[in-house]
Amino acid sequence: MDDLFIQILVPIATAVISYLAAINKSKKELDIVKEQCSNEINKIKIQSEHDLRKLELEIDKQASLYEKNAQVDLTKEILGGVFNSSNLNDLMSNAMTREFQKHLKIK
Repeated sequence: MDDLFIQILVPIATAVISYLAAINKSKKELDIVKEQCSNEINKIKIQSEHDLRKLELEIDKQASLYEKNAQVDLTKEILGGVFNSSNLNDLMSNAMTREFQKHLKIK
């Protein structure tokens, strides 16, 4: 009976010890994987924040450029309207004619 008890107890004890060792090993491996994933997530988060800042700066530059272009276009339209005005053309034409006449009379 003692032999039967030992023959049953030794494999059961070995199995229990192996089971507990496997559980302990699995927990350690799981902790390592969790730490690696956490580090990877932090890297991605930092990279995303960096990319977002770069994108915001690019958008700000584009908005500034768009604003400058809009100002140039507005100035161009205003000056184009002023110079295309018939009154201004007449005034410029009259002024130039008077200046030419003054220079021709002096000579």
